[in-house]
Amino acid sequence: MTDSLITVLLVDDNAANLEILQDNLADSGYALVSACDGVEALEKLTCEPHRYHAVLLDLMMPRMTGMEVLQHMKAHPVLMHVPVIIQTAAASPTDVTEGLAAGAHYYLTKPFEKADLLAILTTAIRDRTAYLSVQEELESTAGTLQRSEEHTSELQSLRHLVCRLLLE
Repeated sequence: MTDSLITVLLVDDNAANLEILQDNLADSGYALVSACDGVEALEKLTCEPHRYHAVLLDLMMPRMTGMEVLQHMKAHPVLMHVPVIIQTAAASPTDVTEGLAAGAHYYLTKPFEKADLLAILTTAIRDRTAYLSVQEELESTAGTLQRSEEHTSELQSLRHLVCRLLLE
């Protein structure tokens, strides 16, 4: 992760809804990026897949639905691990089940309370941050293991050379 600022992508085709999200999150300390539909959201996500810590995603949008965005994200090797919080007026039990089954981190129905939004987003970001921390540790450990293997190979070559010299 090159950007240490926690960034959240807000996706909604309704400008008033985007404004509500921005107002609710204004004091959160998160960097907020907006997209007015699924196509714009997917472009932003794929151009900078490591930038985002969470996505607040509306479902019912023109050009590309939120469910289509979620499907694309789940097929992407980096974006598949970014938590998606569906925020939508589609609140039937079937809608909720479908959203969660498709890989959403949480399903938040409109209208929602600011406290609920903040609690859910904080949990999603904590999960993302923990994932990134584990990933960094794994990469560091893999690097250390690679260097260890290289040194072992060099030592074996030296030992072989010393043995040849001693036998001569």
